[in-house]
Amino acid sequence: MPPGGRSRGTTPAPGRRAGLRSAGARPRSAARAAGVTNPPRAQQAKKKLSQLERREQYLYKYFVGKGLKPYQAAALAGNLEYESGGKLNPRQKQIGGGPGRGIAQWSVDGRWQGVLALAKKMKLSPYTLKVQAAFVWQELKGPYAPALRALRKAKNVTAASDIVEMKYEVAGVPALAERRRAAKKILGKFGP
Repeated sequence: MPPGGRSRGTTPAPGRRAGLRSAGARPRSAARAAGVTNPPRAQQAKKKLSQLERREQYLYKYFVGKGLKPYQAAALAGNLEYESGGKLNPRQKQIGGGPGRGIAQWSVDGRWQGVLALAKKMKLSPYTLKVQAAFVWQELKGPYAPALRALRKAKNVTAASDIVEMKYEVAGVPALAERRRAAKKILGKFGP
């Protein structure tokens, strides 16, 4: 018998019309029950995301899934976006030929070695967002735990973004305004 419980050519049970639910059945969605065929969230979900937006969304959801508040996750993702040249490209090499690699621009002779080790353990390429997000979290749970504690205490996206830069990224040129802008953009797109 095919899904739906009826074989072809049979008629519905007495008192029922084909394709209708029983009298006590709940509508498929509140929007449909209210007569709204395309609620705003549904339209937004149907919009095709760019590669950068997919990467932003991945990191945002990853860090929210680890227990960060939405604005804290956006702050972390925004800092990584700025740090990687605005593309969140896991293959990003430091502009100008320096030692930075990946979304956090880890030094090739330093922290990047940790990315390589984690990638080997995960049996994935180190040039994947999955590995690099996991390594960020590994660092925040390990040697950068003070940064994570401070981030969890942040009360808004601006404070959270500054904490990520000052306690985790620690860039030579902080560029706080640009990092805040990226964090606010991500929160605006994917936040509650």
